[in-house]
Amino acid sequence: MTLNDAFGIVADTGTWEDASAVLAGFLAPTVARNVIEPNTGQDLPDEVYGILVVLGGQYSPMYGNMVTLGGATYTVDKLLQRVNLKQSITQMGEGN
Repeated sequence: MTLNDAFGIVADTGTWEDASAVLAGFLAPTVARNVIEPNTGQDLPDEVYGILVVLGGQYSPMYGNMVTLGGATYTVDKLLQRVNLKQSITQMGEGN
């Protein structure tokens, strides 16, 4: 890959559409939790909402794989927080 190829990827609107769909999939579990929990009285683990987006993302008429990827990323992120691994990772290299 050349530098021109790399800049071509950055300039490609499809790249940004895909990234936006992944971000939507990443944010969707938070929206789902904020809608579902107050109306049902259920306090489910955050990972459940990520898994729901992973499952539902495949029904998206466009960008299904990208939405699914965003939901999966959310799920992994919340799991890392639950086992206190995310904090360890974000503190790496701080020099403490």
